[in-house]
Amino acid sequence: MPSSTTRGHARRRRGLTLVELLLGMAVTGLIGAALAAMLVSVAYGTSSEAHLRRLAIKAELLSSRIETSIRSSYRLLASSDTAMVIWMFDANEDGEVNVSELRRIVYDADTDTLWSYRAPDDISDGADTGYTLDTDFESVTAALAGGSTFPGERWADGVSAWSHSSNGVAVTDTTLITFRFTVTQEGQAEPGGGSASFRSY
Repeated sequence: MPSSTTRGHARRRRGLTLVELLLGMAVTGLIGAALAAMLVSVAYGTSSEAHLRRLAIKAELLSSRIETSIRSSYRLLASSDTAMVIWMFDANEDGEVNVSELRRIVYDADTDTLWSYRAPDDISDGADTGYTLDTDFESVTAALAGGSTFPGERWADGVSAWSHSSNGVAVTDTTLITFRFTVTQEGQAEPGGGSASFRSY
């Protein structure tokens, strides 16, 4: 007949009951779900921060591009709510504005893009029309924009807002351009902007 000591050892060696096993699985599952939720939250936060950094870099690059274009140019020729026309240089030093000396920067609110239009380096003499300073350069460049003699380059997309102003009462008095914009992507937005003076001032 087994002794009480033997029966005690037998009780201590018994396996887990079904209830204990199910309870352990439930606790493990809850811990796993909590860890998964935490990892997803961390991953989303990291992705969101990286996206904001990319937007900030995009805004800085666009600001730098606009400022450089203004600073390297001679003067403002026309301005509207969404566009400005600048005289980059007087290549012939004759006081006449040729197509090859023009740049048109325009914001397209329908497509949320900012464009720059200018003549190609190999524009022919016949296409390089000259204009006097009293010309309506807003109308002239708007008509030329997108053609072979005045193609466009998309500077940025996702531009949800744009504005610019000058310090001159008249276009001919302008020495400084100030601009503001917002770049947007996937529900996140980054403001940008700056100011720049023309190189002749």
